[in-house]
Amino acid sequence: MHVDYGAMISASVDFLAGKGCRRIGLISAPPGAYAGTLGGDAAVVFKEGLRRHRLKVNPGWIIQHSEPRLPGSGWQAFRDLWSASIERPDGLLVLDDVLYRDAVCAILEMGIDVPGELQIVTHSNRGEDFFHPFPVTLLQLDPEEMADRAARTIRSHIEQIPPPDPNIPFRLLPAPNVYFKRQRSVRELRS
Repeated sequence: MHVDYGAMISASVDFLAGKGCRRIGLISAPPGAYAGTLGGDAAVVFKEGLRRHRLKVNPGWIIQHSEPRLPGSGWQAFRDLWSASIERPDGLLVLDDVLYRDAVCAILEMGIDVPGELQIVTHSNRGEDFFHPFPVTLLQLDPEEMADRAARTIRSHIEQIPPPDPNIPFRLLPAPNVYFKRQRSVRELRS
């Protein structure tokens, strides 16, 4: 079983390009972390998506050195991306919910208008309790569906029946459908 990150990345780039974004960035875990992509490298599929839409590939807007488990890595990744050149991205895909939470702090600190200046698509688990301080589009996975698929896969091996589809589905929930609260301060987000 796996999440088809290649399909998630392609759907995200298509969505952002369809919303008029012409300068799209990516924040993700290091290469090797994403099933469904060439060598687990999210940047390969991301660049293909940009080229498919005839969009510029700016290497400074592709941040993959971020380790989600390190506190503040998403904050640093966003600051690196935002300061990579004079021209700034108008769209952003964040493939990790932990990196996204840190990036939110940097976005708020820098006073960036989301979605006016920057439209964001980010990974999210269904049922999470994080309230977004601005409208974002979610790539939502259902942990219960993942657990159900795992149980059905084990059962199929025991009972020698065909296993379920190994791909875990995701849903793209556009920004107007995502609940967000008033803009929180950085202090509130870090507590």
